[in-house]
Amino acid sequence: MFARFISLINEHARQQHNLAYYADRLCLSPRYMGSMVKQVSGRSAKEWIDEALVTAIKVDLRHTTKPLKQIADEMAFPNTSFFSKFFKRMTSLTPLEYRRRGTTI
Repeated sequence: MFARFISLINEHARQQHNLAYYADRLCLSPRYMGSMVKQVSGRSAKEWIDEALVTAIKVDLRHTTKPLKQIADEMAFPNTSFFSKFFKRMTSLTPLEYRRRGTTI
């Protein structure tokens, strides 16, 4: 079940950030799936989702010249402000700072 969860994240993290989406795809309740993921991996399901999303964002920031608005739209954020706040919370850098630094974080 955990392997299927990780596979779903790899396929859908760019568009689906909600735990309920993955639980539904696995025919589990969000609570049960969350506890199962935590038990197997020691990390919450939301941490796995957020990490996959940040990794996808980093790839776009590093390897494309897409404007931040386009990346935010493609990653299903409601606006650039939410996108930037999420990225800064996860990496301690704004998307522009990350892009300008050009270093792996």
